[in-house]
Amino acid sequence: GWPRAAQDYFVIQTFIDGNGRIVFMAYGYTRAGTNMVAFYFKDYVYPDIDTYTKSWYIFHWDDANKNTVIDPGEVTLAASGY
Repeated sequence: GWPRAAQDYFVIQTFIDGNGRIVFMAYGYTRAGTNMVAFYFKDYVYPDIDTYTKSWYIFHWDDANKNTVIDPGEVTLAASGY
């Protein structure tokens, strides 16, 4: 079965490839975090993608209600930089 993580961290990194395209890479600390970053990217990052101008972002996900879904208020930006 799918692990029911109570919390995790996930990372979103950006860079420009050799052809000048912007690339986003995303992964979690555990399997649950990697799953959650896909939903977070789709629902929160992609709609405002122009505002993500830094090279990396680390987010903390705390599944407060233990439903294994990202709900409003459960993800906070832990760190970011260039």
